[in-house]
Amino acid sequence: MNDSALKRFVAFAFSAADVLIETDLEGKIAFTAGAVSTVKTLANAKNGTDLPDSFEPVSRRIIRTLMETAPEEGRAGPAQVWCEDQAYDLSLWRMKGSPSFQWALRRATSETSSEETPFPQCAYATLEDAQRRGRALDLAMVWLDGGEHVRWALGDREADQFFASLNEIARLHAHGGAAGSIVGAGDIIGIVTDNASDLSQLELEFDEIARSLGLERVSARSARLEVGEGALDTAIEVFVEAATRFHESGEQPKEATLSAFVEKARRLAEARTAAVTLTVRNKMFEPYVQALVCAETHEPLEYEVLIRLPGGRSFVPGLLLAEQIGMTQDLDLTMTEAALKFLQTCPNRPALSVNLSGASLISGGFGDKLAGLLRGAKIDPRRLCFEVTETCAIQDFDHVRAITEGLRRRGHPVALDDFGAGAAGLEYMLRLPVDRVKIDGALMPRTTPSEWERKVFSSIADFSHAMGATIVAEHVEHRWQALVMSQEGFDLLQGYLFAAPEPLNELVRRHPPRLRREDEPAAAFG
Repeated sequence: MNDSALKRFVAFAFSAADVLIETDLEGKIAFTAGAVSTVKTLANAKNGTDLPDSFEPVSRRIIRTLMETAPEEGRAGPAQVWCEDQAYDLSLWRMKGSPSFQWALRRATSETSSEETPFPQCAYATLEDAQRRGRALDLAMVWLDGGEHVRWALGDREADQFFASLNEIARLHAHGGAAGSIVGAGDIIGIVTDNASDLSQLELEFDEIARSLGLERVSARSARLEVGEGALDTAIEVFVEAATRFHESGEQPKEATLSAFVEKARRLAEARTAAVTLTVRNKMFEPYVQALVCAETHEPLEYEVLIRLPGGRSFVPGLLLAEQIGMTQDLDLTMTEAALKFLQTCPNRPALSVNLSGASLISGGFGDKLAGLLRGAKIDPRRLCFEVTETCAIQDFDHVRAITEGLRRRGHPVALDDFGAGAAGLEYMLRLPVDRVKIDGALMPRTTPSEWERKVFSSIADFSHAMGATIVAEHVEHRWQALVMSQEGFDLLQGYLFAAPEPLNELVRRHPPRLRREDEPAAAFG
């Protein structure tokens, strides 16, 4: 096998492609192999033909951009292109010093077409990596003047191909491929870039694609935002908001306007952070409780402790921010102190459960602080359950398991909250032995469940019981929901059907402290 044949074989073997194509560095076809007959324009193409000409006009600029941006050695793409109304994934390889490109063409499937990461996520990952490396990157948005007329001029099918092609071009020019639609299918495209000239080139290529389809009055425009060293999530959030406002109003964003938006948002974020810090440090919140009832009798058996602002206002946005700034430890420990005070004052008060954020559990020193609180508590430990919440994905399961197993050895039940949604899935069940499982409220059926849904609920209940855990349904708001959950094997129910959250002080009022009679046995403390 000669060197040229070997290169072709290697390229084809590692491409998982339907068709292998070899061109010179100008894109002229020299060789084709594989299922070429399934792509008629390629089957009819002769050696020396320009490869882009074998594809739809909307895709020809993509192929030329692949060649222009290809590394001296390595891979470029894949990019989605169209041929005879069929979408394909096209990749390019070049071996060091080679005078040719190897191309791999694979028919696109619904799976490969849905692999695109949403722009905010890919932008954040790219910008965060650049900040760690000390490299300055910017955000930019690109749109079309006259873009609102594209569908009228082309029709839906060809317009979809057109906007998808703009996205492909943007990804090829973006740093790390971080580009994608912000609004619509491609009405406004976001891109991470380190070079203003890239935007100018991108505008030219957008215009070239538009002209190839006869869109003479459509022209590309762009605006860039210098990210700087501030909070990336704030910059991206404001960037997307600005694009959305532009799309709704038709007012073109200017770079100075974008910068002003970000600065305003940063000041607002700083004010929110200061407010949450003040609230947590000065304990300007109060514990509320919500009942968990027996699924059969609906008798209250336990109460979950919840954090509320004065007057019962929700503190959910504050909780999310507290997690980001590392203050969940203070919140969780304060709620634990309130629960201990309630239980120690009267041995016959109802049992409580307290939430422990994943952010607290993975932070250093939290386990020791929690153990210190519990060490001197004179309560029956079975009456204080700890719920592991899924607000923060847990990475170090060994560290968290050491804390939860320590709680269980003391006699405290441990629950897995929000099972079935977000971070709390089967991995948590496998790695963190628990005594109770609470399925996420989002899974609660909103209409009469199908037979399949009922089987899912009964299987979850059976699985939990097999693991030695009780099972709880949250967000129960209707009697038929309570009946379904009870019939499918759930042990406890929680929701507004039975009780709304109320101040812990109301529970204190209904269960006032009392002195133990001399002939009354003491509670069994752990």
